[in-house]
Amino acid sequence: MDFIVLISILGTVASVAGLSAALTQSVRLKQLKRRINADVWLSIRTVSSMINKLETSSSLKQDSNIDQVYGRTVDLYRHLLKKAVLEEKAFSEDTISKWRKVGKLYTDWQVSQARQFLQTNDI
Repeated sequence: MDFIVLISILGTVASVAGLSAALTQSVRLKQLKRRINADVWLSIRTVSSMINKLETSSSLKQDSNIDQVYGRTVDLYRHLLKKAVLEEKAFSEDTISKWRKVGKLYTDWQVSQARQFLQTNDI
């Protein structure tokens, strides 16, 4: 077997191996992004539930510690919402409408928080 033929065969095998590794990594990355997105939305739902519970608490305005917890919980909600926004390929008013339609955002306050992340030229 000629040296050039051997190098060509090795090059072809390496290329096929590289392509299969790249394909495998692409599938894994897509699955990872999907899991991260699901975790973010689960966290958003949990924090939203905490906010609702704090808002209905009679001691919210009477206890400064609870008031501080409420404020930090709202900040956490905004941070998680930012993560969800950044996961979108294109974030727009249309995205917010779709989120509202499927129940990811279910109050006007949540919609207004999402709108804070719109680009100025998208408004």
